[in-house]
Amino acid sequence: MRDNAVVAQRFDSRSYVLSGEPRTVVDEVRYLPAVDLALFSVTGNGILVAQTGTGPTKSQLTWFDRAGKTVGTVGSPGIFSNPALSPDEKRVVVDQYAQDGRIRDLWIYELANGAAVRFTFGPAYNDAGIWSPDGKRIVFSSNRKLYNGLYQKNADGTGPEELIADLGGVDQNAWDWSLDGKYLLARVRRSEAPLRSDVWYMSLPDRQTKPYLQAAWTMRNARFSPDGKWVAYASNETGNWEVYVSRFPSPNSKWQVSRGGGEQPRWRRDGKELFYLSGEGKMMAVTVKTGNNLEAGTPVTLFQTRVSQPIATQDVFSYDVTANGQRFLVNTKVDEPNTAPLAIILNWVSEMEK
Repeated sequence: MRDNAVVAQRFDSRSYVLSGEPRTVVDEVRYLPAVDLALFSVTGNGILVAQTGTGPTKSQLTWFDRAGKTVGTVGSPGIFSNPALSPDEKRVVVDQYAQDGRIRDLWIYELANGAAVRFTFGPAYNDAGIWSPDGKRIVFSSNRKLYNGLYQKNADGTGPEELIADLGGVDQNAWDWSLDGKYLLARVRRSEAPLRSDVWYMSLPDRQTKPYLQAAWTMRNARFSPDGKWVAYASNETGNWEVYVSRFPSPNSKWQVSRGGGEQPRWRRDGKELFYLSGEGKMMAVTVKTGNNLEAGTPVTLFQTRVSQPIATQDVFSYDVTANGQRFLVNTKVDEPNTAPLAIILNWVSEMEK
């Protein structure tokens, strides 16, 4: 890739030497710098297919009721991920990319009027903000050390950013903050084979970090129950993403809640209902009862979402829900009437030899 164009140059596979002048095969190919991904592919018989256009697809933070009716929007369309409502439900913190996709920072939007303020600054990727239970602080991840550590900053923007968790080269993302303020849940992404993401927790204020769930498969989107005694999370241990609930802090038992696929669980504030997205992107609701064991009802479909396609592995949540479970703020894909077409180039190798 060079300036959003696919460029080809002759290469000797024996001597590993480039020769001749590089030539542009197709211009204006969609490129996602956040993950260094250009959307094109080639075949061995001289066919190249590329998605033309510039920048990622835009989305809109959109309010829905339980029937799926649109009841409002927040701000203007942009390139968003990981919306998280403040405890008083007056603000939302969200990851927002610059238009070219090269800068990713946290922004805070006022839900009453859509006014926005930038919360993080700098050349690093800052993402996945989590509110403290009192709404006064936000924990987020940042790769300013070339890997993701956990940082904390006052929600009103005052004061410095403070590094609170650094496992020395291991990526971390905050997932949730218990309502009693005593624990943080976080993803710890292992780089050794097999590549996986474990669930750890940090006790506060001593900031002692311990593993909670470790396995050969991947787990994500972990969330505390309102009473802090349970954790809901998604796991691909069966080959499909499903939602499970385990005890906290000792996960000595677990219950599967979703059926036929599920991820991104979120609890209703009273702990009597659990929401998640099905494999088809449907918003699902399950009644739950906790005690010595967990009792879960049959999952019910609320409505079909059109969540924006995740761009990076840090894009872990596509929606949030109000405390009473009546409204959902969904990062919804925006339909673009003038979507750039696919470019199909035939015999591009022959053209290069002319």
